[in-house]
Order: sequence, then structure tokens, then C-alpha cells
Amino acid sequence: MLLDELRELAAAHPDDAAVRKSFAMGLFNTAIQAKLEDALERRNMLFDELRHLAAAFPNDVAVRERFAKGLCNVIRHVRQEKDLERQHKLLDELIRIATAYPGDAAVQNSITQLFGGQVRFGHAD
Repeated sequence: MLLDELRELAAAHPDDAAVRKSFAMGLFNTAIQAKLEDALERRNMLFDELRHLAAAFPNDVAVRERFAKGLCNVIRHVRQEKDLERQHKLLDELIRIATAYPGDAAVQNSITQLFGGQVRFGHAD
């Protein structure tokens, strides 16, 4: 499976930004596919793996972008699943990222898409 190969590459080359970007995209896309297949446990595991990747490389813009988009997707999903407690935790996490990186257009765009309008956290320097 391609994701397994990307995972191995990322482990073998942790300092390679292009590999991390591809791995983050693979996790993101596979999590979407898992949701479409109604494999929610698998979606959650993939998203957690993306979360750990973003935490390990907080200054990697490409990884942070995929994580923010993934976070918004999961927020939408748990909203549909009516899991309010998890939705609130995920929203808090999104707000922390947006506040920590106020100038990150990808993060801000993800939030705008989630809320359907202009919403900004923090301030751009």
C-alpha cells in the first residue's frame, strides 16, 4: 500500500520536507477514504498519526496545512455524528493552531471554509 511505503520513507528520512509533505498528504487522503468507507476507527487512527506528525514538525507548513484541513474535516464529521464533546475538543485544538500561526494562510483558509466566512484568530505580523 502506498501509505505504508510513505510511512517507511518518512521514518527513514525524517528531515526530508518533501517526504513529510507526501506522507501528510497520504494520511490526509487515506483518512478521507476511510470516512467514505464508514471506517471511523481507521479514520481516527490516521488522523491521530497526522496529528503526531504535525506535533513532531510544528514549523513544517505543508504538514500543518494538511493537519488543519484534516482537523476541519474531522470537526465536520463529528458534528454529523453529534459528538459535541469531541467537537469542542477539536475546535479548541484548531483555535490553538490558528492562534499560534496567525500568518499561516492555509490554516486561516481552512477555518474560513469550516465556518463559511471570514474568521481569523490571532494577528498577522
